[in-house]
Parts: sequence; C-alpha cells; structure tokens
Amino acid sequence: MNLENKLNKVAKYFDGLQSIGDKDKYPYVLFSLTDYNPPVLPDLIEDIADLIVEKVDFKKVNILVSQADRGGGPLTFAVAKRLGLPFSLANWYPRESRGHLVVENAGSASGPGFICINDINNDSKVGIIYDLISTGGSTIALAHAVIKAGAEIKTIVSAAENINYDGFQKIENFIGVKPLSLLKYKIVEGYTQVIL
Repeated sequence: MNLENKLNKVAKYFDGLQSIGDKDKYPYVLFSLTDYNPPVLPDLIEDIADLIVEKVDFKKVNILVSQADRGGGPLTFAVAKRLGLPFSLANWYPRESRGHLVVENAGSASGPGFICINDINNDSKVGIIYDLISTGGSTIALAHAVIKAGAEIKTIVSAAENINYDGFQKIENFIGVKPLSLLKYKIVEGYTQVIL
C-alpha cells in the first residue's frame, strides 16, 4: 500500500469521533491509538510507523523517547524496530533506579503528576515520538526531562495534532524544535474533523 493510501486510512481513525466530558473546557475524544477504545488494531500502529519513518529525518537521532502509557509506547517500538534504534519510555511514577530523572508534569491535559525517564544522558540525540499532541503539556514535561539529562532533542513527531489548543507552538517556544505531525484535526460542534 502506498503512503498516501496509508495516510488516508489512518485519517479515518481520527475523523468524525464525538468528544466527551466538559466540552467547554477540554472536549476529550477517545481514540483507538491513545485510549484503546475501541481496541487498537496492529495495522494502525504499523501504518503510522511506516509514515513516520518515511516523512521524518532520523539521521541525527541515536535514541527514541516517548511515554510508556497510551499509544506512544507501541508506536515508538514500531518506529524503533524499523530504524534499528534503542528507545526509552517515560513512566508516570518515579522509580529509584540508575540514571533516572523525574520532572513534574503540571501543564498536561492528562492531569498533574511526574514523569520519570531512564538512561538519557549528554550523549543522547533524541527523537520524541507521540501518539497525539493537544495542549503540549505532557510533551513539554517529557522534553524537560530529556533536556535536564543533558540530551539534545533532534526531532519531535506526533501521529496527530489537535489544533484547538496550540500545543505545537507552546512546544516550539519551550524547546526550540518545531514538532511534526502526520495529520491535524480540530473539534467542531463536538466532533473531530481531520485536516490532511
């Protein structure tokens, strides 16, 4: 299947879904990729990984980083396997282990907490992989941990960007790296609308 067909197939997973929760403050959408509701299909992860590897330059990256929960974990594994790169997944709960760093995750739509990441150091040239970026809060917290470790962020890529919250601009302002996404969507009258 060619890349355009894969992108259109991925877009269908994000398009026309109803938001839930407080629609005025933060209309939340349950996506297969992020919430496993409905359960995520392996082909979705495979298609997104193929698109990311084709569209993003990872030549200067020597390690991939994402969050362990939600869709970032399986997506990062699929991209790492294609590129032959190691990866480290950040956890929400600190664990005492060699080489770990903990930073507060205060500005995320997912809620407050801490992000703990292991074995990132000043030799690390990092590619951050995300399933979905909305407000940018958890991405900034993860990037903060990477920077605190002395590593350099080379690229940030997300399968999708929710443009209702200007998260990409907040991330670029904080890190100085412009994130990339395969597709964008917005919520209009309670439903997602994909923009390719």
